[in-house]
Amino acid sequence: MAINKKGQYLLTRRHEPGRPRIDQKWQLPGGGMEFGETAEQVLAREMEEELRVSVRIIYPYPIVKTHIYDDSGKKLQVLLLTFLVDIGGQTPVIGHPETADFGWFSPAEAQKLDYLPLTIEFITEAEKLVKKEKILDIIR
Repeated sequence: MAINKKGQYLLTRRHEPGRPRIDQKWQLPGGGMEFGETAEQVLAREMEEELRVSVRIIYPYPIVKTHIYDDSGKKLQVLLLTFLVDIGGQTPVIGHPETADFGWFSPAEAQKLDYLPLTIEFITEAEKLVKKEKILDIIR
């Protein structure tokens, strides 16, 4: 989860017309782990694929959540984790067909969006770390 010096979080809007449950909803950028990857490698690959940016992890421990959802009558559980990262002065560029848009949002602005489950919960947890660890002081 990228954060900037203004305390805004980088979110992407999903583009998957074949899946109306998630299409056009805002989310944290990211994706699934490929065989043999570490969490940090997934983060770097997904941010490069989706937004053409490289990241610097600014807090060493991920925020972890689980989510259970119904996929056509089948219950699935996913483990989601995100690191707080800095992208410096890079400007994101949409680099993946599943990404319709991106934007930087304050926590209050993010709450007004049509977002995927756990997006706001991740931001809320990140905000606690930002304040406790003085994260904004170490962003480029």
